[in-house]
Amino acid sequence: MSFIKYLKERWLTYIFILLAFGFALVVYKLDTSFNITESNANYIAGGWLILFVLFVAIDYGI
Repeated sequence: MSFIKYLKERWLTYIFILLAFGFALVVYKLDTSFNITESNANYIAGGWLILFVLFVAIDYGI
């Protein structure tokens, strides 16, 4: 299997990984004190959970 074919098979996984880290970065940057507070950690965990549920639903639904 070529590398390009491998990437085409795994594109969904890579997109959701990038979305998860992008979401965490946005929450971190929007905080005015630029610290990870307990509230921000809860938002990030909740967002990651929602993204994971969407990933599983899309991955097993396709």
